[in-house]
Amino acid sequence: MPKKYKVHRLSHMSISVEGVLAQYKKKKITFCSHDDGRPLTDAEARQTFMLARYEGKKVLPMSKECKRFDFQTGCKGHILSLMPL
Repeated sequence: MPKKYKVHRLSHMSISVEGVLAQYKKKKITFCSHDDGRPLTDAEARQTFMLARYEGKKVLPMSKECKRFDFQTGCKGHILSLMPL
């Protein structure tokens, strides 16, 4: 008989490329930053999202920590632990 486990899983957040471009048509994009922490200007952020859309990416990661990220569906999830039931 197979054992049953309780799975503790972590999923990283992502953001929709089309969602940002649609929601921020008339508002400045102020929540993006460079790798060193400096904020991106609105023009730089828009260029980033437009380039991602051109490259066919649907979502972008919200952090650099995710090692199992898919630009179509987002984080694939990370198993932190398995505990037998």
